[in-house]
Amino acid sequence: MTGIVRIETSPERAREGGPRRPSRRLVLAGLGTGLVLAGNWAPVAASPRLRFSTAFGPPIHADDGSGFFNRLMAEACGRLGYRIEVDAPPAERALVNANAGIVDGDGPRIPNLGDIGDYPNLLRVPVELIDVDFVAFTRGEPLEVAGWAALAPYNVGIVRGWKILEQNVIGARSLVRTKTAALLFGLLANDRIDVAVIDRLSGLAAARAIGIRDICVSQRPLARRPMYLHLHNRHAGLVEPLARVLAEMKADGSFARIEEAALGPYLDAGAGAGERR
Repeated sequence: MTGIVRIETSPERAREGGPRRPSRRLVLAGLGTGLVLAGNWAPVAASPRLRFSTAFGPPIHADDGSGFFNRLMAEACGRLGYRIEVDAPPAERALVNANAGIVDGDGPRIPNLGDIGDYPNLLRVPVELIDVDFVAFTRGEPLEVAGWAALAPYNVGIVRGWKILEQNVIGARSLVRTKTAALLFGLLANDRIDVAVIDRLSGLAAARAIGIRDICVSQRPLARRPMYLHLHNRHAGLVEPLARVLAEMKADGSFARIEEAALGPYLDAGAGAGERR
């Protein structure tokens, strides 16, 4: 027997000798069914959602949720009762959307957004997510550059919207801006540019994705920047809780485990890719 159902009748109806109409109470003793019937019920409300934008592609962001930023935000926000979604529009559009409140936040980004534009509605969560090295990628022979000026003799490509690159790669022989890292490394693979300048992790992932076997990366970064999450100011009340949770994740080891799972192969492939947080 999988279950016993007893239908109770009203005592008054029984005394009156009337038809035995079921009362409003149903008692279900579930022996293996796990089913409970109730007179009043309501669906469980879904957890609230936070939607973030990012300028990064793999391995920091991945559409399937396996990227470092995806996993980190899912864990941190999940501890506060939120689901997350991450969009990856073009780099500058990502910040514009976050500042306008179209999304709830953006990251990873440099700590002082005022250095790259006017984004007054964004509040930094004061726990560093990752250090990002901006480096020079070439084919065949590595190019060890002592600074931005060392790019002057070369045909250089960058991803459009990365302000640190647009502001510093200014004296090259020629400069091409692409929409994505994949397009940038397509130019490098086809000898349309001499040097691709991008962050180390994104460059290694893009080169691997399109199968460039003779890729070389400068060990000395052109610049290193700490990166943070920024929230739209309507979420000002979440800045401190998120900072606390991220700090807890660093202390309990979950931050490092996420970093290793998402970034480990690329950190190992590009020695000096940046300090692990």
